[in-house]
Amino acid sequence: MINALIVVYRESFEALLIVGLLYSFLVRRNAHPYAFRAIGAGAVVGLALSALLALGIYKIESEIGGFALEMFQFAMMVLAVVLITQMCIWMRIHARNLKSELESGASKAIDTGHLFSLALLTAIAVGREGSETVIFLYGMLSESVQSGKLGTFVMMSCAGLMLGILTWFAFQKGFSFFKQKTFFTFSSILLFITAGSMMITISSKIIEFDWIQLGRDQMWDSSWLLTEKSAIGSIFQIITGYRAQPSQFTVFMYASYWIVTLLLFYWASRSPRVPAFSQQKLRN
Repeated sequence: MINALIVVYRESFEALLIVGLLYSFLVRRNAHPYAFRAIGAGAVVGLALSALLALGIYKIESEIGGFALEMFQFAMMVLAVVLITQMCIWMRIHARNLKSELESGASKAIDTGHLFSLALLTAIAVGREGSETVIFLYGMLSESVQSGKLGTFVMMSCAGLMLGILTWFAFQKGFSFFKQKTFFTFSSILLFITAGSMMITISSKIIEFDWIQLGRDQMWDSSWLLTEKSAIGSIFQIITGYRAQPSQFTVFMYASYWIVTLLLFYWASRSPRVPAFSQQKLRN
């Protein structure tokens, strides 16, 4: 359940960071009160869209059952892995210029009087982070219910939200110990580990669905060193998806994910600057 804390922590901080940057810019510009209201309205709309997505997922889940439900949960887990990886790569590319690009878009909206664009920018940012959180937590929620750890799941999610708020506060106050680049790098690694643990579950599901015949044999047995039944092994399994007796296919999927992800992360570190938000969209 520690993965729920990591996901909510990162997503809540990103949403607060974007809203906070826009708010601080408006304060420096001594903007009209309507501009602040536009940000507030955009944040509310973004949260509402995320809530609608959560309700939609719940509705679909309640209407289906059996193998169809298993397939839906499987598809959501695959989508979560893709989104986690994409989000971290995207932020790796844009983090350095995020503040300047947000302020540029906000400045144009204020100068032209198109406050709807400012509200839209905020709604997209908050809605994206909220929607990603809903999708990420869906698979973890199902697993926590099945294992009887719903209370722990909720507690960890709330703790992640509180940590996100505290981290944002440290950023806003300019505390010397807080380095934005270090934060995004470290939290991205934690999210990659979370996605990797999901990949292990996905590979197990593929074998369970009998979609492959190769790679079913046991790759190794490390239970002599660390078993999932031990206290440390249980924690390690929750965080990383550790298996003492993984199949060959599971090892292949896990290794492939990390190879592809690290290559993308390295590419993102060296890629040229690309605008995070299309300025054309903000001129509407």
